[in-house]
Amino acid sequence: MGSPFPTNAKEYIQWVFSPHIGVFCDEDSESSCLRNNLKFVDLIQPFCQLPDEVGISDPNRTLITLQNLRLVLQDINVKPPAPAVAKKILSHVVSVNATPPSEEASFSDLSCPWYEKWRETFHQLQHPFDHEFTKHLLACIFVVSSSHGSNASEEVQKLTQQQHQQQHQPHQHGASKFPKWFSPNILKYYLVLHDVSTTTKEIGDAAYQSVNALCGNSGCHILSINSGRPPDCSNLPAFWTPHTLIHTSLPGNNSVTGSECSSSPASPCDDYSLGSPSSVEGANSPPQGSTPPPSDSDYLTSNLVQSLPSPDHPLSPTLPNIADNEGAEELVVNVGDLFPTAGRGVEWGCCLTVGDVDNIRQFIGSFVRGALVPYVERQVRHLTEVVTNRSRSKSLLSATRRWLGGSKNPNASTGTNVLYSSEASELQTRRLADLAFMFRMYDIAYNNYHTAKNDFKNDQAWLYFAGAQEMAALSLFLQNGSEFPKRYLETTWETLSTACKATNLGIRLLLVACEVLKHNRQYSEAAMYYIKLTSEDSDLLSALMLEQAASCFLKSGLVNKPGHRRKFAFHMTLAGHRYSKAGQKLLSLRANVLASKVYGVNGLVLAEDHILYSVGKFSTQLKSYGPALAAYTQLIDARSRLNAPSKQSVNQQLAYLREFLSLYRLVESNRDGNQLSRPESVSVSADEPLKNNSLPELPDLPVPWLCAQESTLLMDSSVPFNLAQNDPAVSHASGITFANYNREHSHKWAGLERITLEKTQGMMFRPPPPQFLNEHTDNTRTPLLSLNEPCWLQLPVRNPLLVSFAIRDTKLLYKFLPDDQDSSGFDSKLSVVQSSSEENIVLGPGESRNLVFQITSSQLGRIVIEGLEYKLSLTSENTYSDDNSSSLTAITGKQCFSVKGPRLNNTLKNRSSVLYASDHRLEISVVSPLPKVRVQFRGLPERLMCGQLTRADISLENIGSLPITGLYIASSDPQHSFSVFRKSHEQPAHDSSDKTASSESSIARKQIKDSFTCSRVQEINLNDASPPELPVNGVVKGTLWIRGQMSPGTQDLMLLFYCHSPNADAKVKYRFLRHHSSFAVETSMAVAVQSSSSVSIPLVLSSPVPSSSAAAQVPLETRPPASECSSWVEVYHSDVGNLANISVEVTNAAITEPDDVRRKLQVTAITCHSSKWKLKSFGNRSLCEDFSLLPGESVRTMVQSYSSSDSSMLSMEANNLFSVIPFSADPQDQTTVSWLPDDEWLEVSGSFALRHLVELPPLTAEPPPVCPNADCAAAVLHPALEQYNSLRRSSDLHLVLTVHWAQHHDSSSVVRGQHSVVLTSIGCEASVPEKGAPVVDPFSSLPLALAEEEPLPPVQIIPAAPIELPQIPSDFAKSVGIDLNANAGSFLKLPSTGLTVRQATSLYVKGEVDVTADLTAEQLDACVKVRALCAPCVTHDFSTKKLSPVNFTVLVHNTTDIDLACVFKLFHQTDASNLVGGTQDPPRATSASGTLRYVGTVTRKLKLPPSSQCRVPCQAVVVSAGAHSLGAVLLQLKTNDGIKLVKRVELDATVVVTDGR
Repeated sequence: MGSPFPTNAKEYIQWVFSPHIGVFCDEDSESSCLRNNLKFVDLIQPFCQLPDEVGISDPNRTLITLQNLRLVLQDINVKPPAPAVAKKILSHVVSVNATPPSEEASFSDLSCPWYEKWRETFHQLQHPFDHEFTKHLLACIFVVSSSHGSNASEEVQKLTQQQHQQQHQPHQHGASKFPKWFSPNILKYYLVLHDVSTTTKEIGDAAYQSVNALCGNSGCHILSINSGRPPDCSNLPAFWTPHTLIHTSLPGNNSVTGSECSSSPASPCDDYSLGSPSSVEGANSPPQGSTPPPSDSDYLTSNLVQSLPSPDHPLSPTLPNIADNEGAEELVVNVGDLFPTAGRGVEWGCCLTVGDVDNIRQFIGSFVRGALVPYVERQVRHLTEVVTNRSRSKSLLSATRRWLGGSKNPNASTGTNVLYSSEASELQTRRLADLAFMFRMYDIAYNNYHTAKNDFKNDQAWLYFAGAQEMAALSLFLQNGSEFPKRYLETTWETLSTACKATNLGIRLLLVACEVLKHNRQYSEAAMYYIKLTSEDSDLLSALMLEQAASCFLKSGLVNKPGHRRKFAFHMTLAGHRYSKAGQKLLSLRANVLASKVYGVNGLVLAEDHILYSVGKFSTQLKSYGPALAAYTQLIDARSRLNAPSKQSVNQQLAYLREFLSLYRLVESNRDGNQLSRPESVSVSADEPLKNNSLPELPDLPVPWLCAQESTLLMDSSVPFNLAQNDPAVSHASGITFANYNREHSHKWAGLERITLEKTQGMMFRPPPPQFLNEHTDNTRTPLLSLNEPCWLQLPVRNPLLVSFAIRDTKLLYKFLPDDQDSSGFDSKLSVVQSSSEENIVLGPGESRNLVFQITSSQLGRIVIEGLEYKLSLTSENTYSDDNSSSLTAITGKQCFSVKGPRLNNTLKNRSSVLYASDHRLEISVVSPLPKVRVQFRGLPERLMCGQLTRADISLENIGSLPITGLYIASSDPQHSFSVFRKSHEQPAHDSSDKTASSESSIARKQIKDSFTCSRVQEINLNDASPPELPVNGVVKGTLWIRGQMSPGTQDLMLLFYCHSPNADAKVKYRFLRHHSSFAVETSMAVAVQSSSSVSIPLVLSSPVPSSSAAAQVPLETRPPASECSSWVEVYHSDVGNLANISVEVTNAAITEPDDVRRKLQVTAITCHSSKWKLKSFGNRSLCEDFSLLPGESVRTMVQSYSSSDSSMLSMEANNLFSVIPFSADPQDQTTVSWLPDDEWLEVSGSFALRHLVELPPLTAEPPPVCPNADCAAAVLHPALEQYNSLRRSSDLHLVLTVHWAQHHDSSSVVRGQHSVVLTSIGCEASVPEKGAPVVDPFSSLPLALAEEEPLPPVQIIPAAPIELPQIPSDFAKSVGIDLNANAGSFLKLPSTGLTVRQATSLYVKGEVDVTADLTAEQLDACVKVRALCAPCVTHDFSTKKLSPVNFTVLVHNTTDIDLACVFKLFHQTDASNLVGGTQDPPRATSASGTLRYVGTVTRKLKLPPSSQCRVPCQAVVVSAGAHSLGAVLLQLKTNDGIKLVKRVELDATVVVTDGR
């Protein structure tokens, strides 16, 4: 069996230019073959390619091996079809071999069997020309039937005579010029066809002997076949399928109609002509007429040979012009008359046996080896001699002609008439070259083609020249394997298309040349030549060539990656358009589908729209509704096209949507009848291709867009209460809704839930179930829905089109999975889940809406939401006026959706791949009932003033089906709000009677101690049951206190209510309820506070310490020597540790008119909360001062704070000292109010004030990291470190100063508030609201050129000095607060508590350390205070005594709680430069006289117990009258454990000495 159509270039060229053999059969032999449903030529043709090698010798006696030699047999009596019929044949060949695009169609497999069959048919329909001999018949096989017996020789002679007359005398016998013969003396071979089913073997032998006697053994053969089916016959392989030109006709018809000729866009005149020029002069192809398409009922009633109008072939280049439409108007061609056809249950070769096939192959081998090859060898030698002899005689003449004529351009002259006789030397050369080429003697062929080419060029025979040049190029390629002269190709194409107008020869040239170029991997050049074959005359040819060009552009990626994918898609789109014009709808559909695979991923929206519309249109015409709907779906839905918005106009989008709806209704109407014509499926969408043309029960709809990734699930069912509430002052807990959800507050809510669960369930708790799930929340946990309670799903929908449409009857598609324990009684037919939404929604152009569905389940289980079902229809404004009812008809469909979590990017594996976290937003778990409370507020304010205190009543009611055993309330900002819940027997106090200062202090101390807690989570007291619980419908009430924030703006109140039930079997036993409300805060008051150290020292009136002596009363003369002067120092214990001055400035910061008395504020009191500090007024200040301020006014006052060292006033609890400076109201002024309305107000006020001292950790969803040293035992601190820290704490205040104010809202109500500030140390400042220093640009007023920054000097990097490890033990370092194990060799010092490395080293080596430079000025000033006491004026008679004594006492006050050893030294101002301890600043300049001199002991050693005073008596003398400074004191202090510091104090007292003479 021969191989199918070749695929590589070399085999293809050999297939095109195979030797042709004529066949002449008598009627009896033809009849025997027809009983096998085949003519003799078709019976033999599949076996005309020899499977083994054949040897042939060239003229040089060189043996050439021919592999797979193929012969083409041709019946000499069969006339070729007319041009119009040939066009129909080609069109029909393409139609019957076209295949639909498959779902798995890819660019790697772009086989085009219709193109290969078209190309094969095109070459078979080519007819022999006078200028070439490749299709001329080399030999003739005469076939006679063995039924003639011994008279077979007479039948042979008769056939031989007829063939001779047809070859040599065609005009005398009315014969056609076809077929053409290769030479006058052709090879004649005789075959006796013996039908074993009708003729006996003896008759067959007699016939063979008769013919053998006539022609000899080498020219005769007998072939035995069977024309009757034997009983044991088995079906043979399909030998004839690939070798019959057309073997399948149109459905229900055996006529060649052809889609190109019968489709509406094209007509026969649109196709190209297979005809050639009518003469070698190069006349134009004959004009083509219009042939009307035949109907399906037209059949051929007579044989094609008898129906042809002329025996002469119309494509002959030597015949006159014949129009294509002559005789073709009534001509309907039957396929069976041209080529064998198997139809209606008839098989080809049905009677042949395996032995018959072997006999046929033996006959072909015998014919080739015994007759054809020897004949060809003789002809090649003969033609070589003829050409050689003639070339010698004309070489001189040809050379002279070429020298005189010069080079010829084929385009310069197109009308030269050149005629060659059959025996012309040029034609003999061409005949020799063609014969050598067909039998693969490529060297001989190339030399002769090249010689003939030059001769034809000199004679300006351009058709002959083009043919010879074409074959010379092919000979060179086949000879060398890859070399192909493309210059020959260009010249030949230009000659054939321009000079000769031989279109069919040009097509053959480029078809062969493109295969050669593709073989050489020159795909781009091949594509350009394919494109050259396109024209407006033939749609089918143009479509085929554009399709092949597109394939070449794609294959160019094998050479230069990447391939030209866009060029592929563009030319494939053009091919689809030309296919549609040619009537090839299936191929047009395939081309557009392949193009969509490129345009669909590049975002070329307009091109993709055109392709998808074409796919939908042709799929609909082919009744392939599945791909049509998929194409229209993609056309409308831009999400499948990289979310590229449609760029079509409104009318175009409306047309697309109408087409989609119309097709949808058509499919729905045909669903039951299944009236479909094509079972194949064409997948345009890669997401979910339809498997057949019928729709599923709920097909997917493209619009509207369901933004499932943006969907929101709300599990909080506390909001939609249907309560008849008439009191506007009562409000409910806000809960969570789609409107009030704030993403910025999500971390606060998560933090509140965490700390609440930590307090109620301990640190090892399970995360709470989510109540609000959207694309920004953590959806890894499954949401829980309480049984018979609703939840809500908000699904955003969007109209991506510029056309409005309506959707209605929306329903959620879900899957319910019951729990294992309840699955036994579950009925799948019953709906246990109820969902509802809006009835009808109209989406305008580009409009987005939110669909809200309420979901309720009556059974435990799991709900999985999978999609949405709805009805889609156009609005009335977008329908046709004459078909409103049809356009408004709604179609029912669905959209399935799913959600995915954020992309994972935390590990290397996740980053290297595309992985997403799980998202359980659409998976709801239905659990048993949960506890449920309703929270009501009465009196929540809408507006507040900064610092205003207000109250609201709060009640919690159990509205669930379970009792509540635990209630908690958590606040995000307990510094501005807290709740007080009392048991049923407790009542709040509202006593407004006047209190004295002492009673107020005691009451406040008790109330603050009992009520103050600054925890975010607060437990609510329940009834006194055992255990305590809140029964169903039970109510608990309390008070919510709110304080306005210090800065104007919006203040948020975020409360979280927690309740849990005793249900032990439930997955979750608790529920959260949120409340969030906002208040507008207005400005009220601004407070600025500044503290400073007091230079005063409290005078001690008590008796001195027993160890001291009263040396102050002893005269100076009787005192002991200086060495014993320390015993004269008096030491007293002081109840007052330290003094500090506090300046308070209050401003009415209300933004209103200055004279607006409605915004008048009254300062009622100043209070202080501290652990050891109290407030007092200066002197005997009246407490009835009026501090009433209008807007813009301010007042400043000064108070003094003192620290108490009385241990009886201090307790173990911090911040228990309360002091107040009230500004009592004037009884005659009705506009003033008292600062303390009742005891509860004092409790609340103190609670809010003390909350300023508490620093709460930030609210985070995750718990704070655990300190690595949290479980380690505390290190034993060194006593020196404790003493050093005590010195540093000497200036600490740590008090809360509160300014109380009041404002009259109207005649009956008073608004009260307070502003609190925290003073941390002496010398600090604080203000509310906090003042920020404005940023001033110093260059803002300068010109631009001056304001430019000056270039900075280059940065010099100084390497850090290596850190030297201290020579101290690790235990000692740890006791002084240093970590020697810190990273990178650095040393970690605990902030504000530890020593530095330098200090620790000095303490370890020397046993002492000087910390003077490490303490601040405020700390140095506060630890020890010095004051001088003396008489301001002294009178002395200098005439009597030259020296005037001056006595004064220096008070040294130790404010710390440690023992200090002090070296007390007096010195003059001029001696400051000689002092040790030059770290202090130089003494200030003084105007006093410097003539004062100290006498007696100037240096003393003192012992200063904690909180004690030392009175050091001092004496000096002066020599003249005047004002004298007492000098300065140098104190060298040291603790018991080596902490040293030096302090120099200038005595600020001055004594005036007057002369008493």
